[in-house]
Amino acid sequence: MARWRDWTTHPEKLLLVLHVAYLFVPLGFIGIATGTTGLIDQISVLHLLTIGSIACMMLAVMTRVSRGHTGRSLTSSAKTPTDLKAHC
Repeated sequence: MARWRDWTTHPEKLLLVLHVAYLFVPLGFIGIATGTTGLIDQISVLHLLTIGSIACMMLAVMTRVSRGHTGRSLTSSAKTPTDLKAHC
């Protein structure tokens, strides 16, 4: 993450949401570790990994690709649903 310089991506939401989706991977590993103790249900851990990382990454990539293939700029506007409250 340090080499990705994620602290510089916050102005561009299309990049920021990719980094947030990637953040769900270590959170999922932490969930797996705490799930073995019985503190978190295994289904909840599965949802943390799948919805958190895979679904957010898919939505971010789909938004970027759809903007690029339709000739729009690769910057998100206020109408672009890439903020985390709308997707994740």
